[in-house]
Amino acid sequence: MSPVTRAAEIVRAMWRQRRDWSADTAACPDGVPVHTDRCEECTSELLTTLSPGDVATVSCLEAEGSALSKLAALGILPGARVRLVQRYPAYVFRLGFGEVAIDSALAGLVRVRRG
Repeated sequence: MSPVTRAAEIVRAMWRQRRDWSADTAACPDGVPVHTDRCEECTSELLTTLSPGDVATVSCLEAEGSALSKLAALGILPGARVRLVQRYPAYVFRLGFGEVAIDSALAGLVRVRRG
């Protein structure tokens, strides 16, 4: 399977999962029941709260449409480990063997767990 096909499958799965989370009887990946579009008991935080040097794992994306496509194309997907390099003028972080830069609007759509 090509990397492009695999990435498309991951994005489709994320869309299905996000759609399922908005149902009254759904649960977030931690098993906590979700009654709104957002899990209130989730321990994740926004990527924008990290300090340079902090390491975290992407837990979910609050993006939709073109923003979700941009993040997925950059490899910013749930399970990816990131190390923040700088916060200004753009959020730059290491992802694998490369560095990715995104603006604060996109960074505010990425939820992470430290460690």
